[in-house]
Amino acid sequence: MNRTFYILTVAAALAVISIPLFAAETIRTEDRMRLDAYDAALGRGLSQALTGGAPEDVRLLTQMMRGTPLPPQETTLEGEWACRTVKMGKTTPLTVYQPFNCTIARDGEGVLHLTKDSGSQRKSGIIREVEGRMIYLGTSYVEGSEPVAYPDLPDLTAPGGLPDRTLPDVAVVEQPGPDHVRIMFPSPWLESEFDILDLVR
Repeated sequence: MNRTFYILTVAAALAVISIPLFAAETIRTEDRMRLDAYDAALGRGLSQALTGGAPEDVRLLTQMMRGTPLPPQETTLEGEWACRTVKMGKTTPLTVYQPFNCTIARDGEGVLHLTKDSGSQRKSGIIREVEGRMIYLGTSYVEGSEPVAYPDLPDLTAPGGLPDRTLPDVAVVEQPGPDHVRIMFPSPWLESEFDILDLVR
């Protein structure tokens, strides 16, 4: 085998191996359960949203859900985004909030970090590939409180929540186009059957 070709082949293999992935055991037990029930939660949320939501909100939701997600290796998530939260089902059929600011940035180890740094409800966490899907693991917290890093959370959440009104987040990240990302939260802790954090730029 040509030596140069061999070196390039090994380098390419190492690059693939070095792509940061979540090990299954790093996802909290109850968050794995939420991911396992993703389709059912999405179905319940969409059913209530589409049948009971205000027409303008349903139009926005329909627009957000368009487009086939890119494979994880083709996503371009980094950058500044306008992001709005959508809540579907349970407390109300459909609620679409005003846009706030979100940032997705890569740290020195190549890990993607999401922050929602405006509005009273904030988010902080990381995005990595798990079994062919981009998964977000993080926490929601109230403006003015100190966010708890996801790895520092207990495996199960007590009925009263976590310290400093922190709540664990798990979501599937989809990018249907270069300027659109939707982060899909099955069975969130508060108020709804399913949440979407919709990002545009």
